Amino acid sequence: MKNIREIVARSIILLCLSDRCALEKTIIGGKSYTKKQRIQQQLAINEWMAEKGYDEYLTENEKEIFELEIGCKRKNEILSYQNQHESIETFLWAVNLVEKLSNYDDYVFGGFSPYTSNSGFT
Repeated sequence: MKNIREIVARSIILLCLSDRCALEKTIIGGKSYTKKQRIQQQLAINEWMAEKGYDEYLTENEKEIFELEIGCKRKNEILSYQNQHESIETFLWAVNLVEKLSNYDDYVFGGFSPYTSNSGFT
């Protein structure tokens, strides 16, 4: 059985993975970003995960995605991993950080950062 730290770490990794995948797009959240800006954000994500020790919980496949250059030929494959964002809410619910789960037939739209107004955190 996984402990709370591992579950939270995996949730954070999946959130970072979702953000990394989104960097394949030039328009994110209705705003346009240059490739240089997206590369800088990729580096910031990678550095933050390493600084906090979350890189220890990465799978080999995730490590490869975080290291791939923005705009590589595997763009569509990378974007498909963004759907794993849907599992974050379940992980956080399991450790009592989310009060209730979204309907099973809806996408999870809530933010998972305490800094967002639509945060799913209790």
